[in-house]
Amino acid sequence: MFTDPFAPPPSSARVVSPRPWLSLAVIVLGLLAVRWILGIGLLLVIFGLFLGFQTATVRLVFAAEAFEVWQYRRRVVSFPYKDWLSWKIFWPGLPILFYFREVYSPHFIPMLFDEQQLRLYLEQFLPQTVRR
Repeated sequence: MFTDPFAPPPSSARVVSPRPWLSLAVIVLGLLAVRWILGIGLLLVIFGLFLGFQTATVRLVFAAEAFEVWQYRRRVVSFPYKDWLSWKIFWPGLPILFYFREVYSPHFIPMLFDEQQLRLYLEQFLPQTVRR
């Protein structure tokens, strides 16, 4: 059985499964671009590798009272559901960006996670008053 070395400690919270497709697509795009414009291609490859690293180490967790971002088995930041105003997944057919707005500021997260699972947990944990 596979255990995720970067997952948060076990609890009743829901963890969104990571998906490497976005980082792999950026790397492939960068490798293709290297043939025409070396600098842009290398930048895309480096950015794709960065996204791949984030996919491997970052976890989104839906806890009882807050949406949490974990990295290396430590909670990095927590966003209480009561502070959320809206959320949106950009380009549902080809999801690349998750946006949410809370009382204090907007946040953008690359879609390094399973879209259907993320959407399910958002609808399950957020109040009905939060706009999409």
